[in-house]
Amino acid sequence: MDRVLVAGLSHPTPFNVLCDQLKCLFHPPLLIEEAIHQIFYHRLQARESPRQVADTLLGLTRVVYHSLATANRDEVVHYHFKWGQGSKEVAYFLQIELHGDLQEAILRAARMLQTDPLRPVSQPYAVLQQSAPGNRS
Repeated sequence: MDRVLVAGLSHPTPFNVLCDQLKCLFHPPLLIEEAIHQIFYHRLQARESPRQVADTLLGLTRVVYHSLATANRDEVVHYHFKWGQGSKEVAYFLQIELHGDLQEAILRAARMLQTDPLRPVSQPYAVLQQSAPGNRS
């Protein structure tokens, strides 16, 4: 508690600033070089949602670009979010999207990554062509 008081945290402090300052108090600071590396090379993991990727990137950009305005920080996250998808198809469709913001990109990526339980698993075209009726090779 003494650390919090010494850090100058108070009741009117905005929540996101409060979280950042508390995290800095209790976690060793991330080196800027490490944060930059993580921003450029962070990719969607198996059990990670697009929202979690965006939140991770946002936290890293706060470390690297701490003086950047919120709108500009969102643009930086949006750019790296497009490249940080695990699927090449999702990354491609997010790259060709000229308009939209980070929130829209998160929603599009989440929709594209959802699996439809009623849809059969797609097979490669060659397998479908070989198994077509009347096709005897």
